[in-house]
Amino acid sequence: MLDFQPITADLLVENREKLTAGDVRLCDYAVACLFMWREFYRVRAAVTNGMLVCCAGVVDPHLPPDGQGLYYSLPVGNGDFAAAVRAVIADARERNIPLRFSTVPEEYVEKLITAVGRGAAVDPDSTDPDYLYPIGNFLGYPGKALHAHRNHVNRFLRENPDHAYAPLSAENREAAIAFLRRHHAEMDKGNAMSEEDLIRSEELLRLFDKLGVSGGVLTVNGEVAGLTVGEAIGDTLHVSVEKALTDYHGAFQFLAMSYAEQMKDEHPELLFINRQDDTGDEGLRQSKLSYKPCRLLKKCSLDFGFSDELGLYVPKEGELGFYAELLSDPETMAYNAPWFPPDGCIPFPEAERERWFSEWVGKTPERFFAYLQRKADGTFVGYVNYHHVSEPDRWEIGVVIRASERGKGYGKQGLELLLRRAFTVDGIPALFNCFEPTRKAALAIHRAALFREIGEENGITLLEITREEYLQRPL
Repeated sequence: MLDFQPITADLLVENREKLTAGDVRLCDYAVACLFMWREFYRVRAAVTNGMLVCCAGVVDPHLPPDGQGLYYSLPVGNGDFAAAVRAVIADARERNIPLRFSTVPEEYVEKLITAVGRGAAVDPDSTDPDYLYPIGNFLGYPGKALHAHRNHVNRFLRENPDHAYAPLSAENREAAIAFLRRHHAEMDKGNAMSEEDLIRSEELLRLFDKLGVSGGVLTVNGEVAGLTVGEAIGDTLHVSVEKALTDYHGAFQFLAMSYAEQMKDEHPELLFINRQDDTGDEGLRQSKLSYKPCRLLKKCSLDFGFSDELGLYVPKEGELGFYAELLSDPETMAYNAPWFPPDGCIPFPEAERERWFSEWVGKTPERFFAYLQRKADGTFVGYVNYHHVSEPDRWEIGVVIRASERGKGYGKQGLELLLRRAFTVDGIPALFNCFEPTRKAALAIHRAALFREIGEENGITLLEITREEYLQRPL
């Protein structure tokens, strides 16, 4: 599994280059945003193949303990994107959870689907979009469309001649923190998100220089009246904190304009401002629209489902009825007829089941047995096993699918599940199987799994794959 770790300032500093690489403009991939909402959304991060990937829901107590609520983010960085996606696929498979991604930029949806290699249910409106603006909209609020904001700034200047704006610094940080607390007390919405915003905004201010974020402080008559914090990533300025006292008409417009001018001077390459989403608040939505966004950045969710339709189910004592059914079904056991004439069926009376269970179940690495269970409805569709034989010294395998369930790809999935179990969990050195050349379907799935044909014996094709060969297979 991927080694997901809590998001800390040190982790973000160490991986800042990955977060600032590429052209992802969503706020969810900005340092300040990740830092502020890491606990509220239970976000964790891991590095794989030179890319940073996050997930949410790992330790959420409100979710099932098996991780069914976990979502991955888009891998970002300058590493191997396809390899990072394969690592995420493997992580979901090992956790036995659906492969799901959230907050994926819509322009990356097809690239992600291609990297995964199978279709997904795509929800382009899974969460509120970010508002993206040309940075020029905030440089004096030019033109007729923005004249109302320009008027608000002019009123602010008239009514508050003793105002000042300064970049966030170590010198004004404590005053800014005091403002945060006062603002929260006056504007408290009485919900968990508001409380989290206060706590994490204060943390962000205390670590702004370490995290590489910037900001601005607006004062009136020597007292802080507004605060903003953000960061430049590529050609986009991300605004993560913006608060002002409503006592001062136009303070928000003046603060936003001043910060845009400050950052454009420091970063001439900036073309856009991401002012995040509207959290579903209609008033905030109208306010954000009034600044004339050039684009709403959609955040898509992609649900690929389970990487395998099947799972391994090790039966408990008293649960061997399904195995007995298969052994007594002539259609399922027809392949076995040359060894158990006339129809291949093998007697499995009740009296023998307790002894058989004690010899086969819980005996790894010498022996392993499990049903193949369809995850969608819990139905058993077949079984797999391996067992060690002393002469010659090797582990032989078996994969049997109920006749009525054949033709659905379950043989291939069952073989893959058995290989994964034997090589990654039990450490078996090699697995062996053999078939008559007429069993073309069985031969095909073994060849697809990269079994090697190692010879022929009495007209039977012999196949083998080693643990080393399995681990070196391309995903």
